[in-house]
Amino acid sequence: MFITLGQRKIPTQSAKFTRGRRVYGGTRQHLPLRINQAGVMPIIFASSLLIIPGLLFGALAGMFESGGPLFRAFNYAGMTE
Repeated sequence: MFITLGQRKIPTQSAKFTRGRRVYGGTRQHLPLRINQAGVMPIIFASSLLIIPGLLFGALAGMFESGGPLFRAFNYAGMTE
């Protein structure tokens, strides 16, 4: 939550200009730049990466006979609950 709402304040300075004998401008401000501009995308990407091991081990368990020790090992490793 803090990373999503976080900002980095980049200082900016505008140039001074002269009209006649008066000098205008030269103000200092900051540009609010968001740290994580993707929003929810990292969460969705991370959850999809966490699903891959379960799918991989489930597919490997399907390649062996259902009563064998390798089937039980891969089926246990691929459990998502």
